[in-house]
Amino acid sequence: MLVFFDDFCENYLEMALYPVTCYHLKQVLLEQLFKKNQDEPVFLNRYLKENETMKRRTAREKSFQILFQMDVNDIPPKEAIEHVMDGPADDAFLTDLVYGVIEHKQEIDEKIDENLENWTFNRLASVERTLLRIAAYELSYKEDVPSSVAINEAIELANSYGDEKSGRFINGVLSKMLK
Repeated sequence: MLVFFDDFCENYLEMALYPVTCYHLKQVLLEQLFKKNQDEPVFLNRYLKENETMKRRTAREKSFQILFQMDVNDIPPKEAIEHVMDGPADDAFLTDLVYGVIEHKQEIDEKIDENLENWTFNRLASVERTLLRIAAYELSYKEDVPSSVAINEAIELANSYGDEKSGRFINGVLSKMLK
């Protein structure tokens, strides 16, 4: 069986020797292998494009932008989502992050405040506050997200949207939260 990835082609038997790291890709490959005759090629890139969902990293970034808009402009979630997404959100992970943070905001803010050293919650910049809320929500309420992933994603976003010290600050607060 031949498996095609855009211009790249590998013999299925050779491909089986290498681990496929993307869970979704593994599922697609298995589905395609069982549905197709072994002599027919499998075009995974076409299948993936047809069934594409937002990557979690992108969903985190979009949820950050939505929650940041809500925090800074004091607008309702639906309006912030439509502004950032250019329409309604159609990604379950993104929607869960946004509405999960909103639903548990008070508990999340208290947890963040308890883990700040020489700082108060009210003094946090909107970027750091929003990123800490998202990561704290994932750490506390999303059992399918490993702690290291939630923390690393928050640090990456802090390095992109915050100042040069944001990533270290976020890392310190979230690491203390895990203890």
